[in-house]
Amino acid sequence: MRARAVSITLTVGIVLTAAASWHLFRRQEPSSGKSHNASLRSRGAHNPRPVAQVSQGDSVPTKPTGRATPDAAMNEADLPVALRDRLDDASYKPRERDVPLLTPSAEKILIEQYQRIPSITNKVHLACILALGGSDATVRALSHALTNEYDGRMLAKSEHMAMLGLPVLLGRTAARCDSALEFLTDASSLEFWRVHCRWRFEQDRTVALGILAGSAAMGIGMSGRPEAIAILRTIRDQEVPSWPPEARGLIVDAAFRHAMVRQYGPDVFSSGQDTLPLFFRWRATPEAEEWSR
Repeated sequence: MRARAVSITLTVGIVLTAAASWHLFRRQEPSSGKSHNASLRSRGAHNPRPVAQVSQGDSVPTKPTGRATPDAAMNEADLPVALRDRLDDASYKPRERDVPLLTPSAEKILIEQYQRIPSITNKVHLACILALGGSDATVRALSHALTNEYDGRMLAKSEHMAMLGLPVLLGRTAARCDSALEFLTDASSLEFWRVHCRWRFEQDRTVALGILAGSAAMGIGMSGRPEAIAILRTIRDQEVPSWPPEARGLIVDAAFRHAMVRQYGPDVFSSGQDTLPLFFRWRATPEAEEWSR
């Protein structure tokens, strides 16, 4: 099977990566200096819990357009020029090196713009900028998108696939925000998505929920945090057996991503390079051996 590493703006590739990792296996300093808070305590098994709602201070989704309001534009100086020039370009794929730690005002502007755009496929670039440079406010906004924003709405295939990849983006927020790591750890459970996946889609629901759980595990791997590998082991032992077979290979990808982020930095997955050779080299290491069982 032709495999391809999923970029940080992952969409349909998440399914291909799951299948490739599963079939291949069947026959470690954090990369970013950005920091919003301290490290997360060790976690065991998790039960679904209510997801925090977006507060009024985080966003004011009142305009049916993706462009910044005049008041917000007055504060756009908080955003780097390279980002300001691409906010309306849905094809933009920012790299970690392009996005600084966002100021509260810049983050607020971006969250407001993000929530004025109805379709997720037209704002993945904004979600990526927020995930790379945002704080707890970003975690609230993106977890809201994954659990409540599209409640009862029938999503097109492209929108559904973008939603399946959104937890991976949150992994880079989890590199510095405990709340993101906590959300992703909870979201690695199939039961979490049985409760919180509220949009409608044509794909088999059990498979989709398994991919969402696997995508959350991949996000944990993308965080590159030292404690993430222990969390992934717990997920492998306690959660993965309940995932559908189509999604179980994602736990392997999660461990691979954790190793690569710590060794090369997160841009290895957003630079456009082919990471399949890295996967094969990693697969032959003692570190990878435990994930082949």
